[in-house]
Amino acid sequence: NSVQTLYQTEYRKDVFENMPALEDGDKPVDIHVKGVKVTIWVEKGLLFALTDITDE
Repeated sequence: NSVQTLYQTEYRKDVFENMPALEDGDKPVDIHVKGVKVTIWVEKGLLFALTDITDE
């Protein structure tokens, strides 16, 4: 089983630097934080973070 949560906020370059933008052809970045996979990307002026917790 997997639990996913999608977060979004206004993308501000002065706060969030060097985030991948889908409009520029960039691919989302995956990182792992304390066992939680987090996928991050920018789309249409919004910063998205998708968390994914998978039961093992």
